[in-house]
Amino acid sequence: MIRLLSLLNFVAVWFHNSKARRFVECEESVKFTRNAFVYNHGDKKNIKLGSHVLIDGIIECYEKGELIVGDFSYIGRARVFAAHCVDIGKGVYISDGVVVMDSDLHPISGRKRYDDLVAWRRDGVFPDVYTDIIYKKTVLADFVWVGANVSILKGVTIGEGAIIAAGSVVTKDVEAWTIVGGNPAKLIREIPEHER
Repeated sequence: MIRLLSLLNFVAVWFHNSKARRFVECEESVKFTRNAFVYNHGDKKNIKLGSHVLIDGIIECYEKGELIVGDFSYIGRARVFAAHCVDIGKGVYISDGVVVMDSDLHPISGRKRYDDLVAWRRDGVFPDVYTDIIYKKTVLADFVWVGANVSILKGVTIGEGAIIAAGSVVTKDVEAWTIVGGNPAKLIREIPEHER
């Protein structure tokens, strides 16, 4: 019975991996867990995953967006939105509950947001994530570690080796080899050479 359950689990994971691969450019070494979802509203080439990437969360790329994830990076049960460009380096750890965005995704106008929602729910017209919406490239450099339940907002660059404390809201650039935390995220300390 245990062998049968193991075989069924293997088949389910294999099926999920092969299905997710249809929407991204990636090598065979990339893995998608059963929790992973890929929403690609554009072309397959808009999402590029490096070797040995592990996706356990949701990645979503819009028609004009670009999502790049470097080798040996991990995206936990998080959500990454790319309407413009999200560039995640190699060896990056993104913990559960994290949100990474490069856009507001919705207009400032409450009336426009309402009209978009009505059109989406009533008529099946997906909301326009470009007209009158601010977007800026978001970058997580190599070896970044993002703690649980962090929000990383549009236009932010997180420098190499930086650590973002759990529950933080990152609204501004983060220097390389630093630890930041809070809402908004502020410098806690630098990471000395011997800890890098």
